[in-house]
Amino acid sequence: MTKVLLWRHGGQHVVSAQGHAKSEAGCAAVSVLMTTLAGYLSNIRCKVDVLHLESGDAALAWRGRSREARAAWDFACIGFEQFEQSYPDEVQVRYEGE
Repeated sequence: MTKVLLWRHGGQHVVSAQGHAKSEAGCAAVSVLMTTLAGYLSNIRCKVDVLHLESGDAALAWRGRSREARAAWDFACIGFEQFEQSYPDEVQVRYEGE
């Protein structure tokens, strides 16, 4: 199972995904969400503090209060929430912070 942490406080945002989903398709879905988020973050005006994308161990952290930084956060939350709702045995999402 992949455990996803979504943490936000003020203008700081963190998304981390640890572990492997039970299926290859589940792992691929987590990878797509994380790499898409990383690509978006590289194209907007915010400070990316952590960009770590390894198999079973991924983390992104960024700072910013712009509309784009907030959109990145919303993308991550919506994507992982929908994945968890559809495949609860593949991913577990936890929120911390605000």
